[in-house]
Amino acid sequence: MKLLRARALEKRFAIGLCLVILGVVMVTLTFYLAIQAFETYPRVEVKGTSIVEALTSSAGLILDVLFRLAFLGIALAAGATCLRYGVQILIKPE
Repeated sequence: MKLLRARALEKRFAIGLCLVILGVVMVTLTFYLAIQAFETYPRVEVKGTSIVEALTSSAGLILDVLFRLAFLGIALAAGATCLRYGVQILIKPE
């Protein structure tokens, strides 16, 4: 019985460690991609005499930025969730 419990704790520790490693990799990769996107994104000059013309001419750019931000936000949330549960498993093995 003790042997089964010890193996269960070892498996639980391994799962927790894998989750922590996966979370750290995901968070690090997300920050790397965010910095890379910031550095390589072209500078844009807004053209138009009014706010409506400026928003209309740059609508594609705004949508592109929003899609990139949504992807980075989802990836960061997934990485943070993996980290949270991995640390929780490592701290409190039952």
